[in-house]
Amino acid sequence: MKNYISFVLVAFLTSNVLIAQESLYNNLLQNYPDRRLQIGSTVSDLAILNATIDINYRYNKNQAIGLEFNNFSTATLYDSPLNADLIGQGLKVYQKIYIRDINHYSYSYFRHGFRGDRSSIRYDEEGWFPFEENGSTLLVYEERSFTENSFRMGYDVMFGIETNHDRFFLMDFFIGVAYLQQFNADRFVSSNTVSPLFSGFKPVGGFRLAVYLDRDYGNLFIPFSKD
Repeated sequence: MKNYISFVLVAFLTSNVLIAQESLYNNLLQNYPDRRLQIGSTVSDLAILNATIDINYRYNKNQAIGLEFNNFSTATLYDSPLNADLIGQGLKVYQKIYIRDINHYSYSYFRHGFRGDRSSIRYDEEGWFPFEENGSTLLVYEERSFTENSFRMGYDVMFGIETNHDRFFLMDFFIGVAYLQQFNADRFVSSNTVSPLFSGFKPVGGFRLAVYLDRDYGNLFIPFSKD
């Protein structure tokens, strides 16, 4: 119960701070990106094989909403006494608020949002295991394979800089903090912040490469006006 309360409090406090500051961000921003729909890929936790697809849409002058999907895997689990490996999927839902235009093609921004992931942990364990034979329960010493699922939820808060190149290609650099809480698979909780089984506060940082998908390219995508 304590874990759920901590997660809800972090999300609640962060959301209230954002609501209080949103009017200030509107006043600071003089210019903003003239396209709305972005799709790209994010690289953050380099110690994990991580394939990410990120898409966001700017629905207001300085505000965008986005989704980030990722698959991840690691051949060896950190801090685990067992021979185990892991594959998983994650989802982030976030709001991106442009704060200030640094020049005509670079913008500072604030980003926050919820995240969740599911991991499937496969491990081998040696020991005495029961089995049935002719109606009797016997024990045999052997190595067996098991699978256990892990679920996490969390909240991200970060600042970044987005730079646009040639009105089509863009790059982000960001840094911030995340709170993550694992809700099962306690035997596999890791103290390593880059592990997909970590719980608690951790620094986050990385970069994103993306392109715009807007009407400048043959009117094939969502039309919009700058305002």
